[in-house]
Amino acid sequence: MPNTPSDDPNAMGGTDSQRPTALSDRIVALDALRGFALLGILVINIWLFAMPTVASFNPALYGDFTGANYLAWLVSHVFFEQKFITLFTFLFGAGIVLFLESKARKGQPGRKLHLSRTFWLLVIGLGHAYLLWYGDILVFYALCGFLVVWVWRWRPSRQFILGTVLFSIPSIIYLLAGVGYLSLSADGQAEFKGELLAAFGADFSPEREIEIYQGSWLEQLSHRAPVLLEYHTLGFVFEVFWMIGGMMIIGMALYKWGVISNERSTRFYKRVVVGVGGAGLALVLPC
Repeated sequence: MPNTPSDDPNAMGGTDSQRPTALSDRIVALDALRGFALLGILVINIWLFAMPTVASFNPALYGDFTGANYLAWLVSHVFFEQKFITLFTFLFGAGIVLFLESKARKGQPGRKLHLSRTFWLLVIGLGHAYLLWYGDILVFYALCGFLVVWVWRWRPSRQFILGTVLFSIPSIIYLLAGVGYLSLSADGQAEFKGELLAAFGADFSPEREIEIYQGSWLEQLSHRAPVLLEYHTLGFVFEVFWMIGGMMIIGMALYKWGVISNERSTRFYKRVVVGVGGAGLALVLPC
């Protein structure tokens, strides 16, 4: 008897490992959270699209910072900045485990397939970053994806500890740098601040940056490429990997514990909202 389209693994244009996940196999909670996270990320990206780089470090240095402008910044800073990108990164780590578990059940080379699709994610990210927008995150996701995959089988408790340690490393470095900054003289503090801003590209004239991005595409590329190259190398090694890689590994643990796949009780999620949300507000509001 001939195969029907639903029976034939090649009927949808490829083998089972090449086709999208069937709707019946998808986890609705994860898909909904991804959409929610992307919308939250858009709020911050709108600021990055609209203003010079320096505004992301100190919005008071560019444009009016009172009234509605201040309120818009406050809401974005307290409820959106770093919150939704963190959620999305958790989900990316969870997606790695979900993908590899699925391939393992089917007897397919999951790690090889993961590395292959991560390579193409890197290619797309590099094109997006250098040709279109400096704020691309796909390059970092791909680079971290090559590395964190090797711990996907670990117990969630070990993953959570490792992820938390990795994520904490840049914060510890910044804390130590802050202590060192306070011990410097006024001239030393000014020099240190200038070097730090230069490292992040925030000492660049906002007027000049606006002029460049109102110019030709080649002018934009010549400005964007060297900044990104440094960010994708030194920035990745000394900061981005520890933060994004750590969050991905934490996301793996949260998925295995059923936290981000809506497998825990309503009471549990209420406690998370009150406890974690309250602690987060207490840390963010004074800043």
